[in-house]
Amino acid sequence: MVDGTTEEDAGLGSALSTSVQQVGGAVGVAALAIMGYSGGLTAGAVCVALGAVLIVVLLPSRASGPWQTTGHGANGRSKPPAAPRP
Repeated sequence: MVDGTTEEDAGLGSALSTSVQQVGGAVGVAALAIMGYSGGLTAGAVCVALGAVLIVVLLPSRASGPWQTTGHGANGRSKPPAAPRP
């Protein structure tokens, strides 16, 4: 479920999120193309590096997630069963 929406509006929230990602990607590619080959590659590399730094800094570690600490998700449901190993 998309965070911050009710179960009834989860589909709408997911569709909106996907649409924003698609439009943002198209605008980003167009902006990089306007800069030319060399400038576009440099700007793209800077964006990727900045994104990687933001992910490391802003996202919590997996060890502090709700599954590891309480055994229950944010909605109070039990942890899903582990997938069988081959």
